[in-house]
Amino acid sequence: MQSYNNITSGLPTTYGKFNDWSSIYIPRVHINMTRQELVNIIENDLHIGQVLHIDFALLKRKSGLKQRPKKMAFIHMAAFYDTHMTYTVRYEMEVNGFWEVPDIYHKYPSIKIRFVINKNPITRTKYTMETLTDRLAHQHYMIEQQSVTIKLLEEKIETLCALQVKDREQIIRSEEDLIDNCQDIRFNLQQTHQRISDIEIETYREICDTEFKTNERIHNIELRFERLEDRFALQYGWENI
Repeated sequence: MQSYNNITSGLPTTYGKFNDWSSIYIPRVHINMTRQELVNIIENDLHIGQVLHIDFALLKRKSGLKQRPKKMAFIHMAAFYDTHMTYTVRYEMEVNGFWEVPDIYHKYPSIKIRFVINKNPITRTKYTMETLTDRLAHQHYMIEQQSVTIKLLEEKIETLCALQVKDREQIIRSEEDLIDNCQDIRFNLQQTHQRISDIEIETYREICDTEFKTNERIHNIELRFERLEDRFALQYGWENI
């Protein structure tokens, strides 16, 4: 298998010097295109670099009385390879504004896949919804386990109180130990509830903040994209990107 050397954006390479960017914006992809298809094109077909993650955005645009959805892609790269193809792609994107993927590399010839520099990539939140869900599920599980323990201890206290034991002092000591244990568990339970409340508040704030920023940036991107459409239409006579 042919090997490719990773490069750092902005440093001189065998084929030239690149500007410091690592995110690619595709104004339009086919509605059925998957993340894995894009990864295969970039990593296995074009051999231009290694993909970190891909985000899709779906917008609905009015066309007469109909709504035609438009799917966009944002490809965040972990590294670029020092190859002639990488240089060609990045050169075209930096000098001409975009690089068009040849139709032979994908199965959607009706859509022109164009790579554009994503100058304002959105930073991912600290926690994903999956991670937060797992954390909350674990906290709820711990609460359930502690509730079971408290119930068992309370039942044991009731049993000891009902027994006629000769050594009353031993019973008192046992009861005091059990009460202390119950108090400790209740305190831990309160702390756990507080942690869950803090996590839920943090999660809600992050989700709201991310949703607001994402909607705002998507709106800005759509406005910029529509301006690009008009500019390309005037310059090249294209009707659609």
